Amino acid sequence: MSWSVASAEEVDLVANLYTPAGVPDPDNALADDYLDYVNGAILELVSANDSTVIIYAPEAVLGGVPDPMIKRYDDIMIAIDIGPIASPNEVTWLVGELNEISRKVTGTANNTRIMVDGNRPSVWLTDAEYAAIVADRASRIESYKPMVVVIEEKNQTISSLSARIAALEAYITAHLPP
Repeated sequence: MSWSVASAEEVDLVANLYTPAGVPDPDNALADDYLDYVNGAILELVSANDSTVIIYAPEAVLGGVPDPMIKRYDDIMIAIDIGPIASPNEVTWLVGELNEISRKVTGTANNTRIMVDGNRPSVWLTDAEYAAIVADRASRIESYKPMVVVIEEKNQTISSLSARIAALEAYITAHLPP
């Protein structure tokens, strides 16, 4: 079908092309692409697994047959809401700790960043209110040893005790009466 036929049939290209493709600003992307694709064909791509899933794509973006072996994987982040902090310097030490945990648990390295969520409003506090938050945090802080460190320590203890048991068994065996 042509772009004009798709428009006449009220095919929602934002919902059926740009959004599934993960385009960050689909409305503006459609406006930017319109002149490039208006004279070309719009392909109706129906999912082989679910015929109700239909994606519309300008023929020009394909340039060939897509590779069916390619799958979509989401880029996952884990966020820790620390709350209001006077300066990011107060928590920069935590970056190294979290990087180490991430490396040992997921195999990814140096991926921790300190960020401010721009979608959330800043918190406005008096010095006394901020001091109360800091005091409350301080009262709840416990000593912490990352689980990966605890596991490593336990494995070392097991290895050490296993070696000791083997030595004791050898000693006992060597000193048993014939």
